[in-house]
Amino acid sequence: MSRRLRSTGPQAGGIALALVLFVAAAAVLAGVALWLTEGLPPGVARVAYPVDYLDEIGRAAAEFDLDPYLVLAVVKAESGFGARARSRAGARGLMQLMPNTAHWIVTRPDWEGPSEPDLEDPLDNVRLGCYYLRFLLDRFDGDVSVSLAAYNAGHTAVASWLQDSSSTSLAAGDIPFPETKAFVERVKHYEALYRRIYPYVFENRQK
Repeated sequence: MSRRLRSTGPQAGGIALALVLFVAAAAVLAGVALWLTEGLPPGVARVAYPVDYLDEIGRAAAEFDLDPYLVLAVVKAESGFGARARSRAGARGLMQLMPNTAHWIVTRPDWEGPSEPDLEDPLDNVRLGCYYLRFLLDRFDGDVSVSLAAYNAGHTAVASWLQDSSSTSLAAGDIPFPETKAFVERVKHYEALYRRIYPYVFENRQK
């Protein structure tokens, strides 16, 4: 450690005070975030947690027999409602689909959407994402946590994790990818949040 950092003079005191204030501010912000999530009335929470593309999400969720709140949460976790969002890996659109995944979907015999979908078109993207999520839920016996993990990490990887754990489900500790674990937790958080603060938003939305 340098001499300056060992100093007990005014400068060291200022650094210590700054660190204390930084930690206190971080704690306050964390508390505010928790309060916004759990404590605010729904009407106020909607201002902090706005949603978009409800028509497209409602229609696609109905088409593929999915819980629209689950789809809404995936869209939030994947793109933050950014229709033109792109990841470093090349995933695109609201539900962050890789072009090769989209190509695989449109070659499936039961795909009834466009043969050349636009991944930045909200409805095309959400329909593709919902198809894939439905495929994963069917593949993994309706287990939402496993299916979400597969949506993030790929169904081949998740099938391998299940085999290694000798289980049909995945506990948090069974997910070896921190990014995938965080994704599953984030989607579940948003699903519960949106269900609470937007309880009737999908009632009259049909496919």
